[in-house]
Amino acid sequence: MSTNTDLKACLILERLRTEIPDAQIDYECGGGMHRYAIVSGTRSYDVGFPERLLDVCGVPELDRAIRIFVERVRTGEGPRRIKVGTRGGDRRAAA
Repeated sequence: MSTNTDLKACLILERLRTEIPDAQIDYECGGGMHRYAIVSGTRSYDVGFPERLLDVCGVPELDRAIRIFVERVRTGEGPRRIKVGTRGGDRRAAA
């Protein structure tokens, strides 16, 4: 993993914790995926970013994806398991 990818993964974690201060957010990395487990109230969300996507994705694209996740957590809507950049995840959040 590159330093740039590490910084982007940390940026995502920091933004999620700042934007959803009442949620518990855990981070793990392995198998080419960066996963963020978000627990807010009675709901839980699992958000995954493939490492190769973080390598090529810019901060503006990450900001858009983060805004979508934050809105979903705040409203309790949308899928609760999201893999960014794949057909199974949110295409609006994909870079």
